[in-house]
Amino acid sequence: MFPNLVSSPYLVFLSKVLVEAGKELLRLRDSGSIRVYSKSKLENNFNQEYTDHDTKVQDFVIQRIRNTYPDHNICSEELKSNDFKPKSTNWILDPIDGTINYIRDFDRYSISLAYWQNGSTKAAGVFAPYSNRLYLAEEGKGSFLNGKKLKCSRDTEKLSSIILSSGLKSFQHANEDSKFYKLLDHFQNTRIFSSSVLDICDVASARCEARVLADAKIWDLAAASLILKESGGRVTNWQGVNDKYFSSAKIIASNGFIHASLISLLND
Repeated sequence: MFPNLVSSPYLVFLSKVLVEAGKELLRLRDSGSIRVYSKSKLENNFNQEYTDHDTKVQDFVIQRIRNTYPDHNICSEELKSNDFKPKSTNWILDPIDGTINYIRDFDRYSISLAYWQNGSTKAAGVFAPYSNRLYLAEEGKGSFLNGKKLKCSRDTEKLSSIILSSGLKSFQHANEDSKFYKLLDHFQNTRIFSSSVLDICDVASARCEARVLADAKIWDLAAASLILKESGGRVTNWQGVNDKYFSSAKIIASNGFIHASLISLLND
């Protein structure tokens, strides 16, 4: 979509697949028929729903990956077996991040796809089809929104910073109820939009200063974290450890300038 900005064949591939999958998702949405399912409590999910559109978009993307890279491993939210292999080559997919928003026709959802190799995400993309917003990032080469280079905000003040957060249920699931209320108490502008991928992309776009996650999964982080880091931001676990965030459910993704304040707050 923006060939002058990308050099990796994997980024070219995923940007094309994301746009195609976004068109397919809009076509499904326009069909007027959505089947909604609840995930089993045995899957360690809480209050989670998914739709037949999640699985159809997932199948759409997976088929294109397998046609082009048949030997690569695929990790996706709606697969029965999510066998992420950190030492192998992986494609990490979230077919619809913000599914409940999608079900309710609240236009804050996206498709996320990342290419992982040699222990880190090398190329990443997030596409919000309803607004035609395509975020792209390549390791060491910056991140972009529809061709415009992204840079985080430099705000360090609690009163002016906008903090995005997981909902109370996520904090309760992580046995961290008190931390949710601390965020509300210490940061005047705390918001919950229920789309972790787009929230992190909003930090990268300087629309806000941080996103706090209490129950993150790898498909929430794989693409969005590279987009944020390539815009100058920082992603760690709640203790501030950089190389542990992929193995932790408790995540801070920020502009970097507000990061220390959040670490202190969440560990007090």
